[in-house]
Amino acid sequence: MLRDVKLELSEPPKGITLETVTATSDEVLLVLKADKDVNAGFKDNLIVDAFTTQTPRQLNSKAKNQIQRIWLGRYRLFRLRLYSNRFTIF
Repeated sequence: MLRDVKLELSEPPKGITLETVTATSDEVLLVLKADKDVNAGFKDNLIVDAFTTQTPRQLNSKAKNQIQRIWLGRYRLFRLRLYSNRFTIF
């Protein structure tokens, strides 16, 4: 079921993006990317929103299949600090 969940950074700090998300049965790995403009010593909090999608059953044959996005929750992951070219999570 984890493969059906999509994660996105909520109001990410400028220059920080979520590059990839990998989920296993017992953990989720988030790979972050920092633009070259993000300086060493940068600190901030990250918040992640979780979503899933579904296609509702159509009662009207004229209606097209529209995918609905369903918000599952918001999670404060961690605080992070950028040291030269790597992040430290604390």
